[in-house]
Amino acid sequence: MPVPWRRVWTSRQFLIACVAASGNDWGFHTLITLGPKYMKENLGLDLEQLTVAKSSRFELSLRVVIWSKKEPLATP
Repeated sequence: MPVPWRRVWTSRQFLIACVAASGNDWGFHTLITLGPKYMKENLGLDLEQLTVAKSSRFELSLRVVIWSKKEPLATP
């Protein structure tokens, strides 16, 4: 049975999915490219300070995991 490509490409669901995907991509790339500039100029935050602040939560999580491996949180 052949695929009805014309009906697929012109269906309402497909067109809505295309619009949604385009909006998602536009928003993502806008935030990625203009986000650091906005934070620096409008909020007065330095990008290096943001990097340290963002990465500190991962270091804290790592330390908690290492600690929990050494100290059992529950007994069997």
